[in-house]
Amino acid sequence: MLNNPLSLTDPSGYLSFRQIIGIAIAVVAAYFGQYEISQNALGWAFAIEVAGGFLSAYVATGSFKAGLWGAFAAGIFFGIGSAFTPLQNAANGGFMGSGYTEGAFAAKVAAHAAAGGVLTTMQGGNFGSGFLAAGATEAASPAIDKIGNVPGRLVAAVAIGGTVSKLSGGKFANGAETALFQELFNQITHATIPHDVSSEEQARFAKCEGLCEQASAGLPWFRFGSQNDAASFFQDLANPTTAQTGFEVSAVIGHDSFGWYLENFHSDPYAGGGAVDVNEALGTFKYSAYVHTHPDNSMFSGAGSMYFNQSSGWAGDKSYGDIGVALKYGVDAYVSWPNGSLYQFNYKGFNAAIRAGQWTVAPPQFINQVH
Repeated sequence: MLNNPLSLTDPSGYLSFRQIIGIAIAVVAAYFGQYEISQNALGWAFAIEVAGGFLSAYVATGSFKAGLWGAFAAGIFFGIGSAFTPLQNAANGGFMGSGYTEGAFAAKVAAHAAAGGVLTTMQGGNFGSGFLAAGATEAASPAIDKIGNVPGRLVAAVAIGGTVSKLSGGKFANGAETALFQELFNQITHATIPHDVSSEEQARFAKCEGLCEQASAGLPWFRFGSQNDAASFFQDLANPTTAQTGFEVSAVIGHDSFGWYLENFHSDPYAGGGAVDVNEALGTFKYSAYVHTHPDNSMFSGAGSMYFNQSSGWAGDKSYGDIGVALKYGVDAYVSWPNGSLYQFNYKGFNAAIRAGQWTVAPPQFINQVH
């Protein structure tokens, strides 16, 4: 009998510190896996998920056997997600907004249910309760996916999995633990494309991602003499893709001892979405700027909705839009227009003005036209 990998309660009814750390490790692994999937590096993504599952369960319990369970659970749910995600192209958002046809959705629920039964058996529980708990959690996934934050999604999944397991004669902890890994290493890891868009939009997005991959192949190895040079090179390669598909294209700009460089390009399924695909990269590594296209000749979103005053502080929502991304991560931002114009938001100058005591500082004061 395996030790439970993430026993969700201790005798006092609260999570222990090591259990919290274990869950945090699983969350981080899920997002690193998601990033590798966005880079088309499925092998790396799988390795990260399995390692994260092992480390999460081991840290939470101190049990090597539990770590093996965590690795197996992460791997099997990652595999199910990888197998079914390409099928999420049903018209009108698919069954219950899942992106799947009814048949594909039923097959995915069945796959999760079977995996849950096996995993529960490995924990010393009975196959039937694990089957029902994991199946119910997956059946509820379209509703869970609509929850706007990760903690809320995890709580919902754990509550459903644990409750169904308990009602069907199993242990709450077994169902809850399986549901936690299910949500992290399947749903969240593979949540790279919204599923409530039309099949035509999904087709255009797939085309855009393909063009991005072609345009940026090998690009991280190149070095440029300045940050502006890197942004201008991005513009030459990315503008045609946006023109063909209508989607924003984005990339991050880094700097090392050899010069400035561009990371791989990505696209945003929603035109005007603010280069959201680069956010995780900016939060994980140290970059100097991000650059993105706009399908029309529009300025940075958020530029006119916030400012800083030395007396009253921030006014407006400083987390909003393109400028919000730059402020959050402390990097410059570039936007490329279809007419060939390229604009830079100088975060460093903006921040320096605030620190120097300039009475009112607004983003438009630090937007410069590169060309």
